[in-house]
Amino acid sequence: MYKVTIGNQVEILMLIELLELEGIHCVSANTDGIICLFDKSLDETYYRICKEWEIIVGNDTLGQLEYAEYKLFAQTSVNDYIAIKTDGEVKTKGDFVSEYELNKNKSARIVPLALQQYFINNIPIEKTIRECTNIFDFTLGAKSIGKNKLVSLNKEKQEEIQLPKINRYYISKEGIYLLKKLPRLEKSIPTNQMDIFGNIDDGERQSRVEADSLQTIYNKHVNKNIEKYDINYEYYIERCMTILNKIIK
Repeated sequence: MYKVTIGNQVEILMLIELLELEGIHCVSANTDGIICLFDKSLDETYYRICKEWEIIVGNDTLGQLEYAEYKLFAQTSVNDYIAIKTDGEVKTKGDFVSEYELNKNKSARIVPLALQQYFINNIPIEKTIRECTNIFDFTLGAKSIGKNKLVSLNKEKQEEIQLPKINRYYISKEGIYLLKKLPRLEKSIPTNQMDIFGNIDDGERQSRVEADSLQTIYNKHVNKNIEKYDINYEYYIERCMTILNKIIK
């Protein structure tokens, strides 16, 4: 398996080199394919090199290259991209995927939805997010594993409530802090000192699920107008802009 994988990668690197030497730039490469950006005047050169490469590596009978033309391709990494073919077909991966299998994490679906609308229909990120009326597109998931536990912390009331192992929540303007608590490390010694947040070190480790944001636990659906949920839209806009700024500089 490793011989085949490494062998294929070396062969793809060979194709990239042949294309680059002719002024055809490779902008993205994966284990099974590449994406190139070049002027239409180099079309014949591009296809000629690809055919010659197929003969060199023995793929001229079986395993020939397949081709697709894109009118837009945007990516933050090789596994996170949106591509729009010239026929209008859209392909997404990673951060840009909005349709999931049942066993996949659907957290903050509004983020890929807004990114898709931006690249496909040129709709501003903020417009898509603020006009969305489906609360489930804003929800995220958190779960505890093993001896870890999830706790909701109300700072004003100084109240902690242990939560189920699996929880759904969304980022809100007011609400609680969702904490992940881990068992005390073996041989660790509590200092019983208070930190700047008013937490006393009793040896138990904890961290916020969302560092600087308040959350509302949403394990049970309550049907109401979207404005009643007190959603912190700025959080979701910022998540989109963090991704977008990696592409548009």
